[in-house]
Amino acid sequence: MKTGYSFSTILKRSIIISCFIFCSGIVFCQKEADFKFGNVNAKDFDVSSSIVSPDDAAIILYESGYTHFVGNKKAWFSYVYTCTRRIKIINKKAFDLATVRIPLYSKDDNTEELSDVKAVTYTLSNGNVTSVALSKSDIFSEQENKNITVKKFTLPGIQEGSIFEYTYTVTSPYTFSIPSWRFQSAEYPVLWSECKVSIPSALTYILIHQGFDSFYLKKSSQGYQTYMVTKPADKSSLGMQDEQLSVSAVTNNFVWAQKDVKPFKPESYISSPENYVDKIEFQLSGTYNGESQSAVWNTWQTACKEFFDDDDFQKATAHDNAWWIKDVPGSANPQNNLDVAKEIYYYLQNNYTCSDTSDALRPTDLVDVYKKQKGSVRGINLLLTAMLNNKGIYAQPVMLSTKENGFLNPNYPVRDKFDYLICRATINGQTYLLDAADPVLGFGKLPVKCFNGYARVIDANRPDSLYLFSDSLKETVVSNLFLSNDSTGQISGAYKSTLGEFQSQNIRRELAAVNEADYFKRLTKNYSFDVNISNASVDSLEHKELPVGIQYNLSFKPEGDIIYFNPVVGTDMITGNPFKAAERSYPVEIPFCIYKTYILSMQVPAGYKVDELPKSARVTLNGNEGSFEYLVQQNDDQIQMLIRLKINKATFEPEDYETLRNFYASVVEKESEQIVFKKQ
Repeated sequence: MKTGYSFSTILKRSIIISCFIFCSGIVFCQKEADFKFGNVNAKDFDVSSSIVSPDDAAIILYESGYTHFVGNKKAWFSYVYTCTRRIKIINKKAFDLATVRIPLYSKDDNTEELSDVKAVTYTLSNGNVTSVALSKSDIFSEQENKNITVKKFTLPGIQEGSIFEYTYTVTSPYTFSIPSWRFQSAEYPVLWSECKVSIPSALTYILIHQGFDSFYLKKSSQGYQTYMVTKPADKSSLGMQDEQLSVSAVTNNFVWAQKDVKPFKPESYISSPENYVDKIEFQLSGTYNGESQSAVWNTWQTACKEFFDDDDFQKATAHDNAWWIKDVPGSANPQNNLDVAKEIYYYLQNNYTCSDTSDALRPTDLVDVYKKQKGSVRGINLLLTAMLNNKGIYAQPVMLSTKENGFLNPNYPVRDKFDYLICRATINGQTYLLDAADPVLGFGKLPVKCFNGYARVIDANRPDSLYLFSDSLKETVVSNLFLSNDSTGQISGAYKSTLGEFQSQNIRRELAAVNEADYFKRLTKNYSFDVNISNASVDSLEHKELPVGIQYNLSFKPEGDIIYFNPVVGTDMITGNPFKAAERSYPVEIPFCIYKTYILSMQVPAGYKVDELPKSARVTLNGNEGSFEYLVQQNDDQIQMLIRLKINKATFEPEDYETLRNFYASVVEKESEQIVFKKQ
């Protein structure tokens, strides 16, 4: 079984990591786009392109992102980013594109600033182009949190057939990562997309390029620029004034452009489009102040040190934290460290509320989380780490990227890729991965979103790599249905299903929001016939380390001379092939391996005989990668059926797609077959 799929696929998709070191000469160059803001005429409304389809709700005619640098008042550089787009709206499904959100970050007195906002909507009527411009009063501010303000505006006069364009500029002192650029849209065709950067030689950036499509235009050049930098006065010395410095530096200039880019059409079982869309990302890897070079996040060791320098990481991993952690559970004569760890884990899970699961990069005041019993996923799991270490249990924080956020690259740390934090504890020689921020998880369990490949253990002395692959997960489900009948013709019986780990997590979440009666009422809708459900119950709902069990009695009364009965009932039946497309360009990423067993024992309905019985069958998938068994037999008036579905790996390369699709087609066809009963 292959488990390294994720990174082999990344390499196949041309993820390239390189430093911005100037290379003379043009690499590959074509003519640049002829674009001028405000220059829209009647011909621009007639868009013809081979990549445009009748189903497209909009066409991105042109988009550009340009980043350069200026000197700032902090004796360093700020980047200046200008974004420009021109879009044609085909129908109202794309009206949301006309609303633009620009997040601006600020901390202390370092603030990102928005300027030069222009936006215009154009309409063609009787061969004439009319326009309406955005007013400054139509730009609004929303406070997303204490550090992020969102500037927002909506293009005026949008209607089907309109063309609109906008441009804006953001100036930022946060040079650690300059704006990334996506050449490909998830929904709309892009006729021209370009990214330009001009970087002073004092700054070195890592470029990460991902994508299938080659560049239509790619060129580099070298320039020279003088930057005006202000060195703040020493406030401890009276009479000192700010010093104006003129800094001259070589600039490395780059242009990348793609033309006629088809939209990324999300397919079933893809963890995140972010892993596959064509894009470029940047991260600062080094600086030069004229005297010395400084490395910035250029190795995993550097990245771990940067994380560990945060006060909350140090508090979490300290073994002398009794000064602020008091009354930690697990102190009442525990039998062993595993009992202590479980008591701490469930105490946090049951008494603390997770307020944010999306921002694992923002530092957390652990003392504040401890006192308020509320915090982000970072705060709660760092507090778990701290409490375990407080009891002498070796625990470390682990940073990772969830499936929705995209892969981490094992070769180079990209800070913005981290979005989740868990805890790793070593107890009696065994390792446990813990997430106390999720209220439905048992001890040693993680949500499926965490199994996304590479992760990083953050430790001052023992940093470590961790691999969480979906191929390592096995979802085992066993269902039993027993049916008998009476002289009145009513069929009754009992159903019981033991769910897998992740189905158990899902039903625990679902039943936290709805009561069991409503749940079972909805369950009847999954049956293809009218059924009455009684004596329904859910087992082990509160015992989170155990699988959830569902059981109920059911009854129904078939009518007619001929009865068509599907022996696979309710949610156990696979009703349609999840892989509908004839071809596939991207890997199939099933969340886990599947081991599913369905057992039926059924008495032939009174007064009927079996007229048709499905035949037994066996199907294999790529040798030992999966199998499907459908075994059925009749003994007198008893029918027994055993169905086993096994998918022994979670990820399939595109070249395996056809066999996977055909395999599921066989499963769906077989499970749709019916037993035919005929009245005697």
